[in-house]
Amino acid sequence: MTVVVPPGFWEFIQYVSEQNQKVDPAETAKRMSPSSSRSDRVPIPKRTRKVSRYQKVFGKHLKALKKKHPRTDISILMKKAHKMTKRELK
Repeated sequence: MTVVVPPGFWEFIQYVSEQNQKVDPAETAKRMSPSSSRSDRVPIPKRTRKVSRYQKVFGKHLKALKKKHPRTDISILMKKAHKMTKRELK
C-alpha cells in the first residue's frame, strides 16, 4: 500500500503550525468563551402546563393514601387512587 502526499502539503502544514504559534493564547481563550455570544440572547419563558381536574383529584387521593400506608408499594397506591378518582369524577 502506498501513501501519496499531494504537492504543497508539507508547506501548508508548516504554514498552519507557524500561524498557531503567532496567536496569543489569551485571544484564543477569549474567542472560545461561550458566555460572550450567549449574553446577547433573551431568555424565553417556559409555558406552564394546565393541571387537569383529574390530576388534581388523583394527587389528593394519592397523597392521602401515602400518608395512611407509607410502606405500601407506590404502584398499588396509584391503582387505588385511580379507582377512587374515577369513582369521584363520575
